[in-house]
Amino acid sequence: MNEPCYESYEINTLDIWYYEKYQYLSEGTPDEDIRLLKDRLEELIIYTNKWQKEEGNQITVEPFSDLARYDSGEHKGYYERHLRDWQEAKTLRERIILAFFSVNDEFFSLLQTIYVSPSHSNFDYWLALKLSQYEKGLKYISKFCEYNLKHIYDNDFEKFKGLLEVSIRQYKNNLISENISFYVEHWIKDYESNSQKNKIDFPKKTWKYETFVDEQVFEINEDIEETWDHSKNTDNTQNKEPETQHVNQESKVEDSSLGINIRNITNKLETSYRTFFLSALVKNRSIFDTENGPFMELSQLFDGIKNEFIYPGTTYKQFMAIFQEADIKIENRIVWIGTYYELYSFIKAIEEAYICQHLKDKNKWLIAQLCFKYHTKKGKSNGQIIEITDYKKISDASGDKSHNTDKLEDFVLKLKALCDETPTGEKNKI
Repeated sequence: MNEPCYESYEINTLDIWYYEKYQYLSEGTPDEDIRLLKDRLEELIIYTNKWQKEEGNQITVEPFSDLARYDSGEHKGYYERHLRDWQEAKTLRERIILAFFSVNDEFFSLLQTIYVSPSHSNFDYWLALKLSQYEKGLKYISKFCEYNLKHIYDNDFEKFKGLLEVSIRQYKNNLISENISFYVEHWIKDYESNSQKNKIDFPKKTWKYETFVDEQVFEINEDIEETWDHSKNTDNTQNKEPETQHVNQESKVEDSSLGINIRNITNKLETSYRTFFLSALVKNRSIFDTENGPFMELSQLFDGIKNEFIYPGTTYKQFMAIFQEADIKIENRIVWIGTYYELYSFIKAIEEAYICQHLKDKNKWLIAQLCFKYHTKKGKSNGQIIEITDYKKISDASGDKSHNTDKLEDFVLKLKALCDETPTGEKNKI
């Protein structure tokens, strides 16, 4: 393949390999570049095969021959021929031509179709490598960025922008040329400029800590209408002391479609917090710093639980707002698409991790009402997004521990680890 697949915007290992192999064999790409690609591709193939087997998923990446099939007689001559070819290929060039490798008496082809996502290790490398292939197709860069922003990052521009900037800085003058860097940076500026023009300003609250969701439009389903009286949501906390800013006790906001009185919930709370505010934030504001390594690991875990438990349109920042000091408006509540029991398991995991100090008794369930909505799966309201009208729908939910609940617990454990680490690596004493 003497040209990349310009209009295939996915980061697909097969497309990448074909082009880079051609470049190496025909154009003389440096040995260290093709060796790094070969090593990274082999790691990804081994990881994908192992993950598919452990998760019980359909096996799409597997060895084409192995010692077990040789011993059984099924692949006797076939295995011997490939083993001989592998042993006789002494140079890097010869092994690139072979396009397969051996590990633990198994042979894997390098010609694998794996769509690389942010959950994969070295994603910044694969992103930079794919971008580098647009050197002679610069006009496609904006479409590449738009596609991956929408389909890989669920329109989370800040997260995608951050990774683009990291990839360019990391691989500039190696994989990333000045031309590619210029066009990517130009796309970022254009997107930010257009977003600013179309931005809808919501009334802001003044909290002791930052809140993300009040600044974002979070539309779930145009067919589901909610009544939000903004005249009752005026900011009366501007001049108050931070300690009294957790809840505006004078505000009374109702979802008139369901008759839910928010004040009825907050009056039952034995705390002034309306979220699962992390105690560690009092002493360590760097928890949500994108430069923090564990923060990035946590965002990858979020990608793993989204779509199974949380409405796919939810961004990482929107979701993490439930762990900050914020007043989450009705339209910005997180839509839970898992079961009530899985939501119960998630809340219990938060409580048992001791990352919040205000979740005793029914507080945790009432706060869950203020942070989540529910996507129904049966009855007359099947498929609709509804308010959780009674906290007992969560607290009394029944079910069995499963692989799904384990995923949620893993997310909370990683969040706890993030809370426990200060910027210097020392443990917080809270």
